[in-house]
Amino acid sequence: MDKEYELIVQPGKRPLWQIVISAFLFALTFYYLYKIGELFYFFGYSDYTLMVLPKYVEIMAYTFSAGFTSSVMKSVLIDLDKDKLVSRFSIGPFSWDKLSSVPELKYVGVFKDSNEDFQVNLWYSGNKHYKMYKFNTKPDALYLAKNTAIILKIDLLDSTERGANKWIDLAL
Repeated sequence: MDKEYELIVQPGKRPLWQIVISAFLFALTFYYLYKIGELFYFFGYSDYTLMVLPKYVEIMAYTFSAGFTSSVMKSVLIDLDKDKLVSRFSIGPFSWDKLSSVPELKYVGVFKDSNEDFQVNLWYSGNKHYKMYKFNTKPDALYLAKNTAIILKIDLLDSTERGANKWIDLAL
């Protein structure tokens, strides 16, 4: 079977509280859009409209941008053969892609964060990384990290124990 991408990294589902907050912010945006229409309907193009309009537009801009940033999801698709990295941004059923070349991938790292969760990160160009996934158990995190490292042909670093970083041998 011919596959288009070597690796697809997608975040999980958004927590319910984030969805509720985003929906509330978008509802406020539409409420202020309605208020602007109502303002023009009742007062036309008057001095009162010109005085109140900037406040409504400012609030609407804040609520829309906050709702937008809290609801956008990013997925990364990597095709090493074609040197193609697609960053896919989506909000609900709508999505758009940003195409770029694949950065020089360094290694996959697994570490334990302050919440005692195990994070898997994909490190590239210097000290930059992409947070791939978060797990409750170390074996699950190492399983994803090992498969990712094998697929991308890069190294795997186990940093789950403080001060005892070790490179994992990927020999089959």
